[in-house]
Formats: sequence, structure tokens, C-alpha cells
Amino acid sequence: MSREELRRAAGGIPAQLLDRCLTQLLADERVSATGAVFCLTGFEPAMNARQQHLAGLLLATLSEARLAAPRLPELPPALRDDPDLPAVARHLVRQGSVIALAHDHLADPHALRAAARALAASFGEQPRQSASRLKEVLGVTRKHLIPVLEYFDRVGVTRRDGDERVAGPALRGTSGEDT
Repeated sequence: MSREELRRAAGGIPAQLLDRCLTQLLADERVSATGAVFCLTGFEPAMNARQQHLAGLLLATLSEARLAAPRLPELPPALRDDPDLPAVARHLVRQGSVIALAHDHLADPHALRAAARALAASFGEQPRQSASRLKEVLGVTRKHLIPVLEYFDRVGVTRRDGDERVAGPALRGTSGEDT
């Protein structure tokens, strides 16, 4: 729970008292915090059977789509209309089962690693490349290329330099295999 959710759940407890309690619980390692979210130490979020089924469908869809993964609103109705989709997507991102290219755009990590390897090989042949060249290297449309390149720019696989991309620090000096 966030601190604000805890305050609401605690009812009329003064904010200062709740903060002191949280500080002590953290010091005693009875509660842990990740960012602004608190949980009992050792707590692991779990999905119910229906959510696990939904996660399986989402993972299969992303795996099949490779780099051409649809944004969440573009998913088939059986997925996008499920009220648990946002929570399942967040859980899969936290697990590392999927990568968030943007808040509503997920991708298969295996596809991204393969793309990074392809980019490493391509930059080895030609150090500066346009988006249209990278579109050919990765075999995707511009619609799908741009979110992938923006993600790669953020994580250091590529670096935008004007209208071109160059190998980022995550690729320089490697063959891309550990990316």
C-alpha cells in the first residue's frame, strides 16, 4: 500500500503517529518499502487463477507479436476489456516477464534482446544509422520502431544523435549478447 492508502485504512490515526509507526516497522524490518509502496517483509504479490490465465494470454500475444506488440488499448477485446489487465500488466513488468516501452505499451523481453543483438551487429557495420535503416534491420514498421528505439535510448542500447542513432553505452564494446 502507498502511504496515502495506509492513512485512509488507518482511519483517524494522526499522520505523525502513522509516520512514526512506519519508521519503527521499517527499522524492525517488519515492513519493507519499494519506492513509495509499503508491504509486510517477505510479501510476494500473487495472481489468482483468472489473472494467471489473463497473464498467459497477454504473454502469448506479446511473444507472437515480437517487436510489433500492440499497445494495451489495441489488444484483442478479450484482453483489453478485462478489468484486471492493468494490474496483471504491472505485475508482469515487476516480475520482468514483460518490458514496459511506455505506460500502455509492453514488449516481450526476448524480442528486445534479439533486437539489441541485431542492432549491435548492424552498428558494427555502420556506426550511424537512420530510423529508416533501423526499420529494415529490425523488420518492423515505423509505428513499432519508434517506441522500441525510444526504449533503447532510455536504457543505453542506442543514443539518438540528430536524425540518426548510434550505439549506446550498453552496446559499445560488446556484441550485444548480454543486453
